[in-house]
Amino acid sequence: MRRGTTPTLPIRVIGTDFDGCTLYVTLEQGALQITKTNDDLSITPTEEGAMVGVFLSQEETLSFKKGTASIQMRWINSSGIADGSAVARIEIKDILLEGVIEYDAD
Repeated sequence: MRRGTTPTLPIRVIGTDFDGCTLYVTLEQGALQITKTNDDLSITPTEEGAMVGVFLSQEETLSFKKGTASIQMRWINSSGIADGSAVARIEIKDILLEGVIEYDAD
């Protein structure tokens, strides 16, 4: 993931149906922790399970420092059964122009 961008991070989950579940995806680097829930995620069923897309804003990606961050997904269904993925690591890449950039139609 590159700082200052608006990525949608893909998470492929095999063998799990998220119908009726509440999902939480947490990214963490040092003291910084960002958690996204269903409204911030795209969930696409697949034959194997699901593809979950995690959208991040420029402000959110700028809050990370160059290096690595941890990411984990947890979920709970309507029966109260909770589960979670293993913690994974993602690389945070730096940028030269710091700050939020804006579209200029001129």
